[in-house]
Amino acid sequence: MQRSIPAKTRRASGRPAVSFIPQTDLALRDPSLPTPTLDRTARDRIGRELRAMYVDLARQPVPQRLLDLLGKLEETKG
Repeated sequence: MQRSIPAKTRRASGRPAVSFIPQTDLALRDPSLPTPTLDRTARDRIGRELRAMYVDLARQPVPQRLLDLLGKLEETKG
């Protein structure tokens, strides 16, 4: 099983969505990350349980007010 961490992306509707970046790819990009001290089995179990706990929260839509604020912020950058 490949371990993953969340990454921000955008859906076709323009709303942010959560996808996952394989942890091995992240480690290649950020060598400053500490070496894990838990064995793979323990990390995998913790990851599965956290995903199960937060799956409903991750599926909830982003409030329109927050999307509007993000849109205004992007406009000021451009």
